[in-house]
Amino acid sequence: MLAFLLSLAVVALAAEPLQGFDVALDAQPSYYSLVGTTPRELSKASAVSGVRDQADGTKGAGGTVSELAARFSKEKRDEGCVLIAAKVTVTVRQRLPRWDSAETGTEEARDWWRRFSAAIQEHEDGHKRIDEDSGQALLDAIKSVPPQPTCDALDARVNDEIARAQADQDARNAEYDSRTHHGKTQYARYFAPPKS
Repeated sequence: MLAFLLSLAVVALAAEPLQGFDVALDAQPSYYSLVGTTPRELSKASAVSGVRDQADGTKGAGGTVSELAARFSKEKRDEGCVLIAAKVTVTVRQRLPRWDSAETGTEEARDWWRRFSAAIQEHEDGHKRIDEDSGQALLDAIKSVPPQPTCDALDARVNDEIARAQADQDARNAEYDSRTHHGKTQYARYFAPPKS
């Protein structure tokens, strides 16, 4: 729902030799507990226990934090310093609610929970797709860096591509939250439960 976006790029010469050009995804969800037996109790619990947005301090029912990291290998050749391998790692951490007392909830609460949790997952997965796309775009940009006269110049060009990828990733996630009203269009942000 609310996306906490952190795009960090770490560029270094690989400690282990890299081969080829690759993007790796490291995605792991974590959960916080909600307790309640009615839609209203669950809604209140998610408002109290939800995830705080780092940008504006508001709370939402879910959150996604991502990190872009890039490693690359280079080599000095006749045509200059060239990239010979690169690996971009996209780390995505989703924080989602889990209803601990579903077995004691009413049918109305279980129906509300199914819609609520599915909408949160849908919204956070939208951020994850943006982050995955950003990782591939970063790798494509790194691969397109032509040979440079010096390896320092090559490092600078790769760092420029990383900065551009970060800015694009952040802008795309912000636009997604703006367009979806932080998940409201997916009914993920505290839609009013039925009167109980």
